[in-house]
Amino acid sequence: MLELTWLVPGDWSSYKEETRVEQILEEKYNVDLEVIAINAWDEEKVNVTLASGTYSDVFIRWGYSHFYKNNVIRAVPEDLMRKNMPNVVKYIDTLGGQPVWDKAYNYEDGKLMAIPTVTLAGAAKQVFAARQDWLDNTGINKLSETIDELYDILKAFTFTFTFTFTF
Repeated sequence: MLELTWLVPGDWSSYKEETRVEQILEEKYNVDLEVIAINAWDEEKVNVTLASGTYSDVFIRWGYSHFYKNNVIRAVPEDLMRKNMPNVVKYIDTLGGQPVWDKAYNYEDGKLMAIPTVTLAGAAKQVFAARQDWLDNTGINKLSETIDELYDILKAFTFTFTFTFTF
């Protein structure tokens, strides 16, 4: 059985081993999952954990170039991804294409630092959405297409708009 440790975004400090989901994954893939149970949003905790020599096999983080430069993570050969992860590569190529691959490469040594991330929205990790009634209330008739238009919407929501929440 292969043991896999992982450090992923989120507060895992209260994680309990042997949950039903963990058991299903372990049985299905013949692995022993070990979660590094810390609050991964806390940079200091992450740094102390790594400085103590506790590393993970799966490392999902933002700002991975910092970790790559400090040898916490290593390069991922794209040719091995293409050979062993054809469905993931197809997903990346279809939804994000070359710009997504380019963002995952280190510009200094030209090596792939991480498996590129895409969503159904393409290369964007976040998509801006606004309620139409809020836009109408501020007199704005379309979503932003430029950073200046986004600024105007956010400013209008913040300073010129009164809204109520209902539960």
